[in-house]
Amino acid sequence: MADSPFQRAARQRWPRYTIRGDGEWAVVCHVVSLVTLYDLALLAQVEAGREHSNWRCAEKHKLEPIKPIYEATTAILKSPADMERD
Repeated sequence: MADSPFQRAARQRWPRYTIRGDGEWAVVCHVVSLVTLYDLALLAQVEAGREHSNWRCAEKHKLEPIKPIYEATTAILKSPADMERD
């Protein structure tokens, strides 16, 4: 399955981390090398406060916005000579 533009941006920014979810808000946990993406900022803020590995984990979570990276599309323009050959 192809990554979304937000997942692509997260993989580029944190290449060694596990990426979960999809959306424009990232909760980054450097303790367990995990990035969880959310559509809603409020939901991401709530999740950033939760502990999932040890008692200090929630203190180290960071909430960061993600800018999407779209796949480049190239237009193939044919010259009139190429069109005649087809």
